[in-house]
Amino acid sequence: MKKKKFTQSMRNKYHSKSGAFTIIELLIVIAIISIFALAITVAINPGHQFATARDATRESHLSTLNNALLSYKVKHGGDWADIVLPSEFTEICNTNLESPNCSDNNLIDLSELTYDYINHIPVDPEGGDHDNGTGYFIRESSVALVAVNYETRFVGIGITESDYLEIE
Repeated sequence: MKKKKFTQSMRNKYHSKSGAFTIIELLIVIAIISIFALAITVAINPGHQFATARDATRESHLSTLNNALLSYKVKHGGDWADIVLPSEFTEICNTNLESPNCSDNNLIDLSELTYDYINHIPVDPEGGDHDNGTGYFIRESSVALVAVNYETRFVGIGITESDYLEIE
């Protein structure tokens, strides 16, 4: 069997003289890449990922506060000593500020914990409801802590979401 020679006329039939892509070919490739980029962005959903990360931070903060409160209570023989906890959910004061105004905003001062039990009072990633607030709420009955700014799931210690919603 004889091989057919690839002549110049055949080469011109399959390849353009300049060797460049046509505008239609470029537009098709750009459209396909755009569709893939959109699909990947929707699958990853960065907004949801950031919200989940903020909720994990809130959960860690509440756990840290809870551990500090329990350690404080154990050290003081089961008594709250210098800490006065409210019977209703009240926002915790951000005592990390230079001159926090806890009493005027009806915020709970947990600065007693910062001496021996915790480095600083944690603050919600998106801030609190008040200028001096942490975004975390506490009440006395068996120490219930809630992060009211939760985004993807309920974040609380010592209370369930349904119990919290009944109070609200």
